[in-house]
Amino acid sequence: MVYHSAMHFPQVDSKSLDAALEKLARELKSYLEPKPRAALVGIANGGITLAQLLAARIGGDLPVGVVNSSFHRDDVTLKLLPSNFALTDLDFEIDGATIVLVDDVFATGRTVRAALNELFDYGRPEEVCVAALVDINQKKLPLHPDFVGLSLELEPGQKVKVRLNPDEPAAHIIELEHSPA
Repeated sequence: MVYHSAMHFPQVDSKSLDAALEKLARELKSYLEPKPRAALVGIANGGITLAQLLAARIGGDLPVGVVNSSFHRDDVTLKLLPSNFALTDLDFEIDGATIVLVDDVFATGRTVRAALNELFDYGRPEEVCVAALVDINQKKLPLHPDFVGLSLELEPGQKVKVRLNPDEPAAHIIELEHSPA
């Protein structure tokens, strides 16, 4: 589903987000079933809740970890580090595993590039793929999500914020923010 936005962003309601989550979970389950060892790794902070929600929908004993890419970002000296961020937590074997990096929004590819660097500091996976709930199609690097819940086209200066509530799916929301010109 592609939304083209102008001044008024179409509301992506909780039903649409739930359908996108279900689509991602179904595609990931099918892809991961034949893999001998696999794990979901949420990219801090937006991908953590999404990875947990996907793991619950996929079922089984799929491990879920967290990777914090803050210190591998190419803009680490330009931005303040968030005061509230999760640390990398990978308490399963990375070597030889199929790893799905999970993030709420895929934009330029810079976060995924940094997450790959952090992930490889912990081992050498057999394979890595990327799942994103929302792809906003603003790639700056030759990276792309392999699994996408929904795709949005934004106007310049617009940003997307995804808010997932694991306890209340009806509260899932996508918000559009306008950056000051």
